[in-house]
Amino acid sequence: MRPPYLPYDRIRGIVDDFWATHCPGPPIPVPIENVIEQCLGLDIIPIPGLRDSLGRDGYLRLDRTGIAIDSQLLEDRYLTRYNFTLAHEAGHLTMHAQVYEDLAQLSLDGWYDLHLYPTLDMAWFERHADDFAGLVLVPTSLLLGQHLNGAVEAEGRDAIETCLALGVSAEAALDMFSVKVCERLGRIFEAHATTVQIRLKREQRWPVLTPDDL
Repeated sequence: MRPPYLPYDRIRGIVDDFWATHCPGPPIPVPIENVIEQCLGLDIIPIPGLRDSLGRDGYLRLDRTGIAIDSQLLEDRYLTRYNFTLAHEAGHLTMHAQVYEDLAQLSLDGWYDLHLYPTLDMAWFERHADDFAGLVLVPTSLLLGQHLNGAVEAEGRDAIETCLALGVSAEAALDMFSVKVCERLGRIFEAHATTVQIRLKREQRWPVLTPDDL
């Protein structure tokens, strides 16, 4: 039941197909809750204390009919975690359907043993879903254009100059500036700043400015 390894560009293609099928030209922020319920036909099932009991924010039901999610994530302060969890589990549904179908054939004892002694390569399994979620919530075509340029201009380059004047290295100053840009973009995409940062690094746009831009 080992899922095949998928390189990032392959996952990018899967996400492109996903949007072409379910929501061509997704708006900002991506309406991931509507996509889950209306396009994929999944139920979103809040469960109190899910993270405390299982150590995770959510999971795709074995029968692939719904996503269970820690009810605490419904609070506004957890919006970005809520969005990421839904997109992550949508990734499992899209990329790992055969794995879930195989797991559904296990007995209760077999399912329990699987969680204690995983036979899946869980690093790949979860990394694929994380990459899918980042690409879904922060689409490349929307990130690498006016939104990135607008965030850079909104943050202003004076902060970099101030850091340099204080003796901060150019590398450190550009990293700090890029983090601030990610925070601004995160508010636009309703995604965590770390998700935006990972996406920019994957697109070879980190830092968002180079020393030549100064």
